[in-house]
Amino acid sequence: MDEILASDQPHPPVMYARERPTLGPDGQPEHQLKIDVNAPAGVGALSFTGDDPDHPGDGDYAGIWVTRNNQPPARAPRLYVDKASREEFPTDAVLALDTVRQAVHEFMNTGARPRCVSWQEWDVF
Repeated sequence: MDEILASDQPHPPVMYARERPTLGPDGQPEHQLKIDVNAPAGVGALSFTGDDPDHPGDGDYAGIWVTRNNQPPARAPRLYVDKASREEFPTDAVLALDTVRQAVHEFMNTGARPRCVSWQEWDVF
């Protein structure tokens, strides 16, 4: 997280867990955690693609989610799921940086969609 916060990111960084399964002959990860932050504003948002941890290993519950904040900041800066297409995170996905950091660390420890934050289904990869 410190490296992500230390410099402007041309695209949202993506994390994968090496221990998780891969797909196809290319060995592409079957999951990803995408991060966008605005360090000066002290906020960030996450997107997760992969299995729903409430239904592990069940492909029927694989999907895309973004974080959910029941009390989003009133003037949240724009955060992007994809900067090339200018696809923005919804404003209610914006979290405090400490919460984003906690979720990233949980992902690093478990390889699964973090449970320390709330999620909402999303349809943008």
